[in-house]
Amino acid sequence: MAMGQLPSADDGEEGGLFAEINITPLTDIFLVLLIIFMVTSSVMADAGSKSALDVELPKAGPGAAAIDQRPLVVSIDTLGRIALEDKQVEADALDSALKAVAELNPARQVVIRADAAITHGHVVGLMQRVRGAGLSRISVAVQAGQ
Repeated sequence: MAMGQLPSADDGEEGGLFAEINITPLTDIFLVLLIIFMVTSSVMADAGSKSALDVELPKAGPGAAAIDQRPLVVSIDTLGRIALEDKQVEADALDSALKAVAELNPARQVVIRADAAITHGHVVGLMQRVRGAGLSRISVAVQAGQ
């Protein structure tokens, strides 16, 4: 910050103080820092992809990619009948099927398709069964529109 005296007027009065900021050195510092960061980041990026040893990585099978990622659809109608995917099932068979799905992929999405006329209690009961089997990603299907 430069400080100095304003030139005095001809009538003998003392001039006031003025202050100005010279931003040229500040700009120079920022440009130097920018260049340093650019150089070091490219060096670090190159160093991260190389290893001290030349190794050949083993091949893996499909693994997690083979797990079914489609949502599991559970439907319930106005009479309380339950269907898993496209097959009608009894309550005991539903529980065992849901547990089997949870063992294979506990993160699998479950979509509950409930008839609009069915009571809220039936839907909540079905959701509890799904959670009890070990599946926690549950959603309820709705029809688009008003």
